[in-house]
Amino acid sequence: MAIYRSVQMSFWTDPKISDTFSTDEKLLYLYLLTNPHTNLCGCYEVSMKQIAFEAGFTAQQTVKLMSSLMEKRVINYDENTREVLLINWSKYNWTESEKFRKPLKAEIRKVRTEKFRTYLEHLAYGTDTDSDSNGYGMDTVPIPYRYPIDTDSDSNGYGMDTTVTVTDTVTDTVTDTVTDTVSVSNTDTVTGKKDKAGKVVKPKEPKETFGEYRNVRLTQKEKEKLEQEFGVVKTDKAIRYLDEYIEEKHYKSASHYLALRRWVFNAVDERDSRGRNRAAPGSTQEPRGVDAFFAVAEEAD
Repeated sequence: MAIYRSVQMSFWTDPKISDTFSTDEKLLYLYLLTNPHTNLCGCYEVSMKQIAFEAGFTAQQTVKLMSSLMEKRVINYDENTREVLLINWSKYNWTESEKFRKPLKAEIRKVRTEKFRTYLEHLAYGTDTDSDSNGYGMDTVPIPYRYPIDTDSDSNGYGMDTTVTVTDTVTDTVTDTVTDTVSVSNTDTVTGKKDKAGKVVKPKEPKETFGEYRNVRLTQKEKEKLEQEFGVVKTDKAIRYLDEYIEEKHYKSASHYLALRRWVFNAVDERDSRGRNRAAPGSTQEPRGVDAFFAVAEEAD
């Protein structure tokens, strides 16, 4: 996960933004562009309650503002998967770098809303489509969408009977042909490989990559163990810390799972503690610096 997001200065002078967006719509749109849930592909999961809480709006305001931004064709939202799609995110945040494209495509495959995933795959693998001249409009790719809000009333105000339906129809044909050829010469792929003694060796669980730069390698079970022991939020912080640390220092470890347990969580705790101490009146504690943790990491390995 990145620690900052860039917003072009033209955001404030764009006629579509300056002439048609209210103050609250500008604030919510900026939140959707820069909040900590954003990712490389511009389609991420965030609930309406999270949006309301983090952006500082009531539930009713959030529903109204999200509907308005959808009508203005700058976002799309799927209530079922709780995924928000930022239209034209690719124009300002994607690059042609192979190092960027590989993790980008991996994130696109994780998008659960089929229409959103198809839209992103079209941008990533196909040719770009025409878009509004100001760059903030919605690309003219067929993404019909329906934005339902639960009609059951509850105390938090989400029981608002609101439905916005927008349909764009564009004739566009995209054909992707993929042929996979797999050759199996023995039964190892089914029964598992055998060691020298003839015993079947269970295949290892494949590792996935995590972090903004995709440097942290963990199996899904390893990540779940860390989240159970340290919590989801703290685990995400530790993964982000290690991911950026590897990118900057070219740190190497045979097991990122062990590295996280042995020193990264402690490093995150100490960093957060230094931040609190700096904020405390009269604090004189000297920071250790990231190089000190590098020495600890080498010793742990």
